[in-house]
Amino acid sequence: MGVALASAAPGRAYAQTAQRRPAAPTTVPAAPPPKAWILVDADTGNVLDAGNDRTALPPASLTKVITALAVVESLPPGTDTVPVSARAAAMPASRIGMKQGEVWTLTDTLYSLMLSSANDAAVALAERAGGTVEGFQPIFAATAALLGATLLRAGRRTGGHPGEEAVAASVRS
Repeated sequence: MGVALASAAPGRAYAQTAQRRPAAPTTVPAAPPPKAWILVDADTGNVLDAGNDRTALPPASLTKVITALAVVESLPPGTDTVPVSARAAAMPASRIGMKQGEVWTLTDTLYSLMLSSANDAAVALAERAGGTVEGFQPIFAATAALLGATLLRAGRRTGGHPGEEAVAASVRS
């Protein structure tokens, strides 16, 4: 592919052509398709499209999205820190590596929850919003109900509980 450069100086004009090398091909692995999904018109509640939306699956990501929404909605304006308890730091499975006694920014903790699916961040946020994980359960339940997530059980912010399942179609108004 050629690129033409033109320039004019007082009293003269000239053109120069440069050759651009093609960029090296980059291969980005395709993301695996979702196991289930649903696209709902927020204004009407009508289902626009769906795939396996009635298939029961573990709801880890769904519970983390609702946790993030519940935390953001329930914390007073100006809250910008999240202390890390021993309970949060000890969470198993997917975690960001929070340490007991650390104080994280609310933004970083929410990013850890949403981008890394971090269970330690989920518990730290639940404790920040509800005082304890158990105190967060009614906040979570109210947010889930408001969103129409009627088939989720409250209090399972990490979603890593064997046998717990939800269906994508349960999250719609």
